[in-house]
Amino acid sequence: MARERGTGLPGIGRRGADLPGVEGSRRIAELERKIGQLTMENDFLKKSLAAFQGLSSASRRPLRGSLFAEIQQAATKGQAVNALCQMTGLNRAGFYRWRRPRQATPVEMEIRDEMQKVALESPAYGYRRVTIELQHRGFEINHKRILRMMRADNLLCIRRRAFVVTTDTRHNLPVYPNLARYLTAMAINQLWVADITYIRLRTEFVYLAVVLDAFSRRVIGWALGRTLEAELAVTALRMALIERQPAPGLVHHSDRGMQYASTAYTDLLKDHGVEISMSRKKKSLG
Repeated sequence: MARERGTGLPGIGRRGADLPGVEGSRRIAELERKIGQLTMENDFLKKSLAAFQGLSSASRRPLRGSLFAEIQQAATKGQAVNALCQMTGLNRAGFYRWRRPRQATPVEMEIRDEMQKVALESPAYGYRRVTIELQHRGFEINHKRILRMMRADNLLCIRRRAFVVTTDTRHNLPVYPNLARYLTAMAINQLWVADITYIRLRTEFVYLAVVLDAFSRRVIGWALGRTLEAELAVTALRMALIERQPAPGLVHHSDRGMQYASTAYTDLLKDHGVEISMSRKKKSLG
């Protein structure tokens, strides 16, 4: 019987020779799936970059930094910076400037120092009034530069709420006499002072409740929150009680704000044998 000669074509002349064709079809299907996924990701990237290009300069700044960070990470894996910048529509020189931030000059440091002084002296000043004041003090600078510097230092004032009240004494809750007026702490855990202040962020205020040991001047309890609910002060007090575990007889002094006059707060003090003291003024020791 004559031996069948191979024809050189897949699936002809060899038993089971059609299997490579099936495997090849699977690989082609897998490659098509990957190509489809890459096409979808590429379209998404293009749309995102188009939206990025349409943003204002101020809005693009943080996003540009994120893109530069991605480029730097990809560059460490061997990808070309030039190609990555072209892909994202960013400037290669801008990337290298971002990677090596320019050191502030002595003049710029002097301007920034004086700008911060003006902002602290006049918290209601916006960047234009700060610019005018700096010009009066002998600095040749325009308002656009001051705007950039104040934004970087988080010094732009929030006009909608120039002052925040943290003490509300308009309540019918019980108040207590001022025991701290003639008390001088000679050791820790004799007199604690509690107060609430606010911290101005870029777009909002947050509130900080603290409990301070009057002798050591150490903060022994604190809590941060977005509202002035009594629970904010209670959380700070709980931390202080756990931290110090004071003996009965400790005097706790605060203002007459509703947070400190609340039942939850005063009951917690009484449960630990703490004597309650309140001042008539907003200041804790009045």
